[in-house]
Amino acid sequence: MASLPVLILALMIPILDYIFPQWLARFMAELLVGLAHFSVGYIFTYAAFLIASTSGKYGQSFNVCIHDKL
Repeated sequence: MASLPVLILALMIPILDYIFPQWLARFMAELLVGLAHFSVGYIFTYAAFLIASTSGKYGQSFNVCIHDKL
């Protein structure tokens, strides 16, 4: 079930699109660009961590640290 803010936004989008068509288009474009930027940054950060944690001294110490706590 959708939360209340999502429902309010879903009801407001057609109204805002009618009143401010350019504003809504810009808002949605900025939202999509921000989401894409966050996703790419998250993926690159996770990939760098994954590479670092499976190779070299950092990976060995990381695995020892995890196994010691288990």
